[in-house]
Amino acid sequence: MKKNLLSILGILSLAALLLSCEEKRPEYSKRIVSADEIASNLVITQDPAGSNNITLINNNKGIAGMWDYNVGVTTLSRATVQVPFLGEQTFKFYATCDTEIVVVEKKVTVTTITVPSDPLWTLIAGDTADGMTWVWNTTLTQTGCYGAGGYGWSPVYPDWGSTSSGKGEWSPVDVYPDEYLTFDLNGSANVTLHKHNGTTETGSFSCSSSIDQEKKDAGYVGTITFRGTTPPSAYSFYEGSPAGATFEIAKLADGEMVLVQADPEQGAIWCDPAWASASTHWCFKAK
Repeated sequence: MKKNLLSILGILSLAALLLSCEEKRPEYSKRIVSADEIASNLVITQDPAGSNNITLINNNKGIAGMWDYNVGVTTLSRATVQVPFLGEQTFKFYATCDTEIVVVEKKVTVTTITVPSDPLWTLIAGDTADGMTWVWNTTLTQTGCYGAGGYGWSPVYPDWGSTSSGKGEWSPVDVYPDEYLTFDLNGSANVTLHKHNGTTETGSFSCSSSIDQEKKDAGYVGTITFRGTTPPSAYSFYEGSPAGATFEIAKLADGEMVLVQADPEQGAIWCDPAWASASTHWCFKAK
């Protein structure tokens, strides 16, 4: 479940390390070092014990390498990083020398989040093993929990057309009020879609606070990307085409989470002067 950016960064980092090992660190250039020997010189500490605040140390003499700690990579010999996940996790160290790559796995158990890497992680998934459950917000009085608005003109709620059950006017998409999402950070960023027919669909998610200033000004707080599953009714409101994987988070406060995605069929111009750019909105509340 590696992101494309992470993969690209890893490839470039490994290539650079191979060159540095060959040119600057000759002591291991004539022999193969075992994974066990490399692992014995890798140190992982947590401050405090069980914390997600983790220090990665490579004490191997003459062996460069790259740590992959699931949400990022580092080639530093000593680096302090934060992960947003609870539970047992597997970090990987890619040791490089003599044009060979030796992969070493190290286990880490996180029992408490003392340094959130991004507040969005725990706002969405909580900071306990139980995670957080988000159900359709059927208590909205002005709009339904699923619908459409003008992209930017309707920054949070779907005031062009909406429904809280069945199909909305002008929409081919069904809404099932008993469908919901559960997020947790137990070992990784997990998300489960609970469907109306009693089945579940599991996947992962990632989130980021990075977003355009004009959207920040409208109250947006970041983005969330789903992999392996989707929110319920994951289709554009008007056309019924499958939604993309990444959603903008229009609201994440007061027990509410509102996801928004511009409809590609209707254009994607923020605050379109022609009012021709629609967006689909998914409105949830914390259970």
